[in-house]
Amino acid sequence: KKMGFELDDKAYKQLKQSLKKLQALQITFSHNINNYSDYILCTKEELDGMSERYVSLLPYDIKTKKYTVTLAYPHLHPFLAQATNRAKRKELADKAGSRGGKKNLDIFNRIITLRHDIATTLGYEHHADFRTDGRTAKNAKTVRAFHAAIQKKVEKQAKKDIEMIKGYGKKLGLTKVDNEDWSYVINAIKKEQLNLDPEETRQYFPYD
Repeated sequence: KKMGFELDDKAYKQLKQSLKKLQALQITFSHNINNYSDYILCTKEELDGMSERYVSLLPYDIKTKKYTVTLAYPHLHPFLAQATNRAKRKELADKAGSRGGKKNLDIFNRIITLRHDIATTLGYEHHADFRTDGRTAKNAKTVRAFHAAIQKKVEKQAKKDIEMIKGYGKKLGLTKVDNEDWSYVINAIKKEQLNLDPEETRQYFPYD
C-alpha cells in the first residue's frame, strides 16, 4: 500500500515521480545544512569565559587580530554555554539558526506539500498517518494521545525548571532569558548547584 501498488497505472506513475522529487528535495535540504559554513570574529576580550584550551584551538586571523568561532559543534556549543559576552552569543546563535539559508525555507514548504500529496494519494489523511502505519503506534492519533499523557506528567516540573532558569538568569543580570542565553544560564546553574564544570571533567576523559 505504501509503495502505491494498489493504485491505477496513472496514479502510480504520478506517485513514483512525486517520491523521486521528494527524495531529491530532502537530500538537498540536508546538504544545504551540512555544507553551510559561517562564523563570527572575536577579540580575546570577547572570548571571556572560554578556557585557554578552547581559545588555543580557534583559528586566528592575523589581519583583524581576532579569533574565528565557527558553527562547528566543538566551537558552537561550548561558546553558547560559557561565553560571558551576550552580544557575541546572540550573533553566533542567530547564525546557527540560519543554517541552510533562505533557500531551505522554500525547499521545506515544497517537502511539506509533496509529503501531504503522497499521503493523500495513498489513502491516508496526512503524512503523520502515513509514517506511523505499520509501526507500533499505528496512527497519529495514538502518538498525539501519548504526547498529551507525557506532557501532563512532566508539565508541572517543567514549569518549575523554566522558572528556576529564568530566576537564575536575573541573578546573572539578564532581564529575559532568550535563545542565546539558555545554555549559558543552565551551565552556570550546573557549576553552582552541582559543582559540575565541563572543563574540569574533561581531564578525566582524554580523547585517546
